Amino acid sequence: MVLSIDGVDINDEPGARFRLATHAPGDDARFTILREGEQIALDVSVVPAPGVTDPERLIVEGSNPLAGVSLVRLSPAFNESIGLDPFKEGVMVLSVQRRSAAAYFGFRAGDRVIELQDIQIDDIDDADDVLVQYDGQKSWPVIVERQGRRYEQTLRM
Repeated sequence: MVLSIDGVDINDEPGARFRLATHAPGDDARFTILREGEQIALDVSVVPAPGVTDPERLIVEGSNPLAGVSLVRLSPAFNESIGLDPFKEGVMVLSVQRRSAAAYFGFRAGDRVIELQDIQIDDIDDADDVLVQYDGQKSWPVIVERQGRRYEQTLRM
């Protein structure tokens, strides 16, 4: 458990993030932690979050319910740049074109795509492979996460 960073008490995760954000990469931060009932002081080198803040995008086209979305792969650096939990992984809808199939089916920016056609989507390549392989299918089982809640449905083209 983290008790303080640089002598400033830490009460919650946002407080810890703020304290760490005051350091440049390569700086040392002094952590006071509680481990097995004992307070321990550690000097920790601050490193940037892994990943990129401007990830590769996939603009979805074709005859599928996601046509019209822009998808991105989540990474700690990207997540922090847009205010998401840095530990979220997977593929997220970045934007939805108006009057597209995706807009018709109710996709929203921020939706995390969990499964398409009963295939787990972990990265952009997974999404692209499924979208190309099943393009033109009439039935699309989809699982998305929106604001922490999972939604499962079968969309009909």
